[in-house]
Amino acid sequence: HDSTYPDAPFRPGQDGNDFSPLTAPSPGVAAIAKRVTCAFIGTDLEARLQALGKPPLVVCGWLLANSVEATVRVGANLGYRIRLPGDACWSCDKRDLTGRLWPAEDVHQLTLALLHGEYAAVTTVDEILRYKVSSAAGFANIFDKLTQGLRRPLLFRHDPSRHARGTGPEPRV
Repeated sequence: HDSTYPDAPFRPGQDGNDFSPLTAPSPGVAAIAKRVTCAFIGTDLEARLQALGKPPLVVCGWLLANSVEATVRVGANLGYRIRLPGDACWSCDKRDLTGRLWPAEDVHQLTLALLHGEYAAVTTVDEILRYKVSSAAGFANIFDKLTQGLRRPLLFRHDPSRHARGTGPEPRV
């Protein structure tokens, strides 16, 4: 996500914007920069996928109840079949409008439940890797790299003071 907000942790040039070695694209793999929550908006993702024959998608990433959810909903509305491995998505605590702080695990499970069925088939990394086919071998290798060591969701404690400074959430153990 290439945020356009000056103090955002995901703005180009900030530590939160760079790929970690674990998630860096392999040589020859396109990285599509998005500037809003949904990967289909303001990018050429839809055109690229159309050129590939509108294949089924596996969507995973940072902040399930934000960018991942937006991309899944729009993708499903565009007619894509989507698999969503819940253990390859990240969530953080969220405060609602009444002031109640919802733990990351609750946010994670509720978001998965809201997306399952109408928008995506919620699944796991292991299940996706079990069903990979030879035509998807290149993708499966990339997916293996992206999800190496992940077999449960990563959850984060929200610290508004750190987020306001642009350093993002801290891992919760």
